[in-house]
Amino acid sequence: MNINKLCRHFIFSALFIAALAAPGSAEPTVSSHKVRTPSKYQMTELSELRSLAGKGDPEAQYQLGERYFEGIGVDKDLKQAFLCFGKAAQQGHAEAQFMLGRCYHMGWGCGKDPLTANHWYFQAAEQGVSQAQFYLNSLKAEEGDVIAQCNLADSYYDGNGTEKDFAKAAYWYKQAAEQGEAYAQFMTGLCYFRGEGFSQSYDEAIKWYRLAAEQGDANAQYNLAVCYICDNNENNNAEALDLLNKAQQAKRVQETQALIGFLYLTGWNNIVKRDVSLAEAALNDASQNGSWTGNLFNSVSLCSHYGEESRDKCMAQLRTAYSIATYEKRKFQNADELKSSSKVIDKLILAMLYANGAGAAKDEAKAWQLLREVSERIGKGELTEEDFVSLADLFQFHPAV
Repeated sequence: MNINKLCRHFIFSALFIAALAAPGSAEPTVSSHKVRTPSKYQMTELSELRSLAGKGDPEAQYQLGERYFEGIGVDKDLKQAFLCFGKAAQQGHAEAQFMLGRCYHMGWGCGKDPLTANHWYFQAAEQGVSQAQFYLNSLKAEEGDVIAQCNLADSYYDGNGTEKDFAKAAYWYKQAAEQGEAYAQFMTGLCYFRGEGFSQSYDEAIKWYRLAAEQGDANAQYNLAVCYICDNNENNNAEALDLLNKAQQAKRVQETQALIGFLYLTGWNNIVKRDVSLAEAALNDASQNGSWTGNLFNSVSLCSHYGEESRDKCMAQLRTAYSIATYEKRKFQNADELKSSSKVIDKLILAMLYANGAGAAKDEAKAWQLLREVSERIGKGELTEEDFVSLADLFQFHPAV
């Protein structure tokens, strides 16, 4: 099996690099800073706005700075914008503090001064300006601060305070990972596994998961176990079970319960002996603890064990599985693509979509028919290596983004 088919050094955009590298002022663009919620002064006449700003009104000072910054009703003048932002920032205006930090960071209307930029970013972040925290992390990350590198990577990965960008997230995770940070090593492995920001590489994912797992990271221990289980190599069975045990003792309880339940349900690769009763017990625990895969495979377990009498419970499990998966922002192939697949796992996902009316008209009869087929094929041991390529991604833990 070529499991490499499975498998979040990217530099900043040219504009951002040029802005950091160029001496003196760097010309900002409209997207250079956060556009604020409309203010009562945004429609105020320029003469009145200047008068209010001259009287010390911090909101008027900030709005006047915005007009100079963008060239709205006045000639664009970054020095005047900088001065206006400074007056408002000194009075505690949060957005002005952020923009003053940007000016010092980028050299807009003033000389570049990272230390002063850091000060004003911090002031703005303290008042809840999310982009200020993002840029505060960017300054510290550039200086090699591991925590800031992780925070910056998280911002890019989640789209918190900036546009979501897996390439930049992967770059900063790896910077921190190379300094030995376990969480960053786990996320670097995940990015390689999912092809987020890096070309997919199962070998690189294993490498970084292993480094994090050796430091006791439960997420990495669990994902590394998934990789070993789905690699169809019996030599890794003992280590996979050991990793699952460590992950369950730490915090990856529901995911581990679901995977163990699945192993008992299928008897895959002789890791454990197939036992429907033990599968049901583990999958019930996983379901109650909020695992979407626990609910998904519990529907198969119930169908296998109880047949027609479990139909309503099975549909409820499929609905719950989809609800949790949606909350976790899981992505699935659309129903039309899944209909043409012969893979057992694809049929199970299709059953879930039918049970929920997701991407296809709700049809519990079709969902039940597919679930029966999946149960029978699993009972006969008909899972293929292709199914386990799908399962590796299905069972991998990753943060909800």
